[in-house]
Amino acid sequence: MELFENASISKGLQDQTVSLGATVQFTCEVHGNPTPNRTWFHNAQPVHPSPRHLTAGNGLKISGVTMEDSGLYQCVADNGIGFIQSTGRLEIEKGSGLKPVIITAPASAQVVDGDFVTLSCNATGVPIPVMRWYDRHGLITSHPSQVLRSKSRKFHLRPGGFDLEPVYLIMSRAGSSSLYIQAVTQEHAGKYTCEATNEHGTTQSEAILTVVPEAPDRPTISTASETSVYVTWIPRANGGSPITAFKVEYKRMRTSDWLVAAEDIPPSKLSVEVRSLEPGSTYKFRVIAINHYGESFRSSASRPYQVAGFPNRFSNRPITGPHIAYTEAVSDTQIMLKWTYIPSSNNNTPIQGFYIYYRPTDSDNDSDYKRDVVEGSKQWHMIGHLQPETSYDIKMQCFNEGGESEFSNVMICETKVKRLPGASEYPVKDLSTPPNSSGSGRNVGPATSPTRSSDMLYLIVGCVLGVMVLILMVFIAMCLWKNRQQNTIQKYDPPGYLCQGSDINGQMVEYTTLPGTNRINGNVHGSFISNGGLSNGCSHLHHKIPNGVNGIMNGSLNGGLYSGHTSSLTRTHLDFEHPRHLVNVQLPDFLRWQLIAILESIAEATWNLSAGHQIVTSNL
Repeated sequence: MELFENASISKGLQDQTVSLGATVQFTCEVHGNPTPNRTWFHNAQPVHPSPRHLTAGNGLKISGVTMEDSGLYQCVADNGIGFIQSTGRLEIEKGSGLKPVIITAPASAQVVDGDFVTLSCNATGVPIPVMRWYDRHGLITSHPSQVLRSKSRKFHLRPGGFDLEPVYLIMSRAGSSSLYIQAVTQEHAGKYTCEATNEHGTTQSEAILTVVPEAPDRPTISTASETSVYVTWIPRANGGSPITAFKVEYKRMRTSDWLVAAEDIPPSKLSVEVRSLEPGSTYKFRVIAINHYGESFRSSASRPYQVAGFPNRFSNRPITGPHIAYTEAVSDTQIMLKWTYIPSSNNNTPIQGFYIYYRPTDSDNDSDYKRDVVEGSKQWHMIGHLQPETSYDIKMQCFNEGGESEFSNVMICETKVKRLPGASEYPVKDLSTPPNSSGSGRNVGPATSPTRSSDMLYLIVGCVLGVMVLILMVFIAMCLWKNRQQNTIQKYDPPGYLCQGSDINGQMVEYTTLPGTNRINGNVHGSFISNGGLSNGCSHLHHKIPNGVNGIMNGSLNGGLYSGHTSSLTRTHLDFEHPRHLVNVQLPDFLRWQLIAILESIAEATWNLSAGHQIVTSNL
């Protein structure tokens, strides 16, 4: 069961009396179920939180008490079941308060004739002080806000035409006041005073207003020598007082300080020579006009101007030269090289460029060196107009105005063979970007380079020739094997050919030769024994050729008669050019012509590959 309780106040507000500007605290402790809401009232009006009125927890805090804060304060507690209130009165002590204090004083200012200016002043005090402004002639106005104009005239003549009369405008509120002066003239120059007053006292603060001449126009710069320039300008309005002098200031680029180049320049002189400048450095200049009341604003700075000549820092020449890291013969008349340069090796001494020297290697005369100049920080170069197939010595220097460095390392590089008429052009190098030192240059540090195209060509030629020779050997072996088989089947290897019967005269010995052979020369020797008539040998021996035409072998048959034997051809000897038969054997015509055709094909292929290699080599 929940028990409800009416709102109650255990500690209520108490009456308080404080002095002006003090801080006061009211406390109101409330109880009830549900918890009551707390509301604050001042003179029956709700209290709205502000920087001076803060409600926190069970209290109300008022700081910087003023007369308006005096009166009756109420704390009302309400939880919906019942409500209750507590009251307390705040009174201000009579005669209490704070003397005014100026917390923001007006600042002195310099303005150009005809311009406008604002002077501001802020003060505190209890009660709030009244703000007033004074110039050298006295009180400007005693009202919180007022605009004053000259009583005698409405306009006054100025060099540029008619302008409105000077106007004072004062805006004051709660201890803050601002004085605006429009169309400032030399008459408004002088001291201005801000005054804050209440019943407890008065305080003042002063500012100086200076009306100065207008700044001259932007100066123009022209060259006088390698260490000096002429600065020229045009003056403007003098601010109501004649200009008594000019002053010129200068600033070196990338520095923050302006220095005086010339001062006390007579007003009749509108140009001055600024000396002792650093050659090659860049400067800006500005001009100041001076009159009886002070200096004008600075003119607009001139455009950056670079002094003629080179900076003095170039007086120290570089000592250490560059290092040539890469050379390559691009064609029969061009060599490309790449180098490195480390500024720290010369204490960061600036350089202007590089000298490249080259001469034929076989020359010992230094006068034969030719020189190319590379300006700036570029670190690669193409040497042209060289002789084909010529070796060159190449060395370098870096330089500046102070002189040249020591020579670099010497590199040797040979141009390519002169291109044959009709051969393809050398590959054109892309010169838009520096060469890559890891490429296949001729003179370059140890690096892994890809297989050259000429080596690949040799490999292809060797493989083709090897395969063709292997085919030829196999073909010849097969022909010899076939020839041997035919000889084995058709060979003629006696003891002898028998002549049937006693009549040997007219007998025919048939022998089939190899294809393409139509004549065999030789002698047949033998002895025949017969019981009957015997002819002294066979006068003709015939053999058959593949086309069926009989060939003739001429020879003589010599024989003897041996008794007791039948008629027979005991021995016949044929001279063949053969390992086993002395017979003169030649390769068949169709084999011979096929062999010749194969050899001619090999020779032609070798010649074509050799010619292609020469062209590719020249292209490389």
